[in-house]
Amino acid sequence: MAAPGKTLGFMSIFDLERFDPSLLAVAVVGIGGNAIAWMRRGEGPALKEGVWVVPQGNVEWRLVVGSAFFGVGWGLTGVCPGPATVAAVLNGWKGIGWVGAFLGGRRLAGLL
Repeated sequence: MAAPGKTLGFMSIFDLERFDPSLLAVAVVGIGGNAIAWMRRGEGPALKEGVWVVPQGNVEWRLVVGSAFFGVGWGLTGVCPGPATVAAVLNGWKGIGWVGAFLGGRRLAGLL
């Protein structure tokens, strides 16, 4: 996940020559593992009495805007914040620029 080409390849769904479905395994393992753990314990935010429940309520605009910025940033650069932090150490000034933009975004999010 620290390789932007891997993420960009996964997002190239309309270009089958570049498309790389391997990141789907990350989602399946992450979502599946959490679902199994919650079902085994019989608890968790999405389980009530052993039944999967979708939470009801209002979605705040900050969640929508933040998710959009995250998605656009990830789509443009192909870098997710976790692996990007690792890559920032290895990429010199480019990595330091990414960290600065990330911290600036966090600061801006606190002001909204």
